[in-house]
Amino acid sequence: KAGNPHLWLDVTHAMAYVAVIRTTLSEIDPAGGPIYDANAARYLATLRDLDTAVAAQMASIPAEGRKLVTFHDAWPYFTARYGLVNLPVLQSNPEGEPSAAEYAELVTLIRRERPKAIFGEAGFNPKLVEQLARDTGVTFVDGLHGDTLTEGGLASTYVGMMQHDISLLVDSLR
Repeated sequence: KAGNPHLWLDVTHAMAYVAVIRTTLSEIDPAGGPIYDANAARYLATLRDLDTAVAAQMASIPAEGRKLVTFHDAWPYFTARYGLVNLPVLQSNPEGEPSAAEYAELVTLIRRERPKAIFGEAGFNPKLVEQLARDTGVTFVDGLHGDTLTEGGLASTYVGMMQHDISLLVDSLR
């Protein structure tokens, strides 16, 4: 989606970030270049493995279950990269409330598309998503970390956050 800042949810974009950071640090500190190159190479290998694992896990979800409904529009790059359908989300602007007409349209869409789950996201109030799940009879699952890391635990790093999210998505959509 044009203008959406959530590029990091496609691991290949995160890999591009690493390359830019490595290059920039090497330009600022040429003496540290070999260290930056080595660290970037190690992390890029980790991210390549992560990208492969995410793709394999998402492919394990039956095609009819690959529908993602989330609190806000953070996931278009993820769904495009890993083969899910990004259904219109509850809030394109997470700071506002949907109108009654917008909410009714979303209820109709969810009932028609029948996703297996509707996901809440860490850092956002789950009230509206929980209500949407109740109104449509779809399971509510909280705890995706598309925008936030945690202090300690699995979602305290980018790789850990992605592993957490993938596990939650696979467990909920299979």
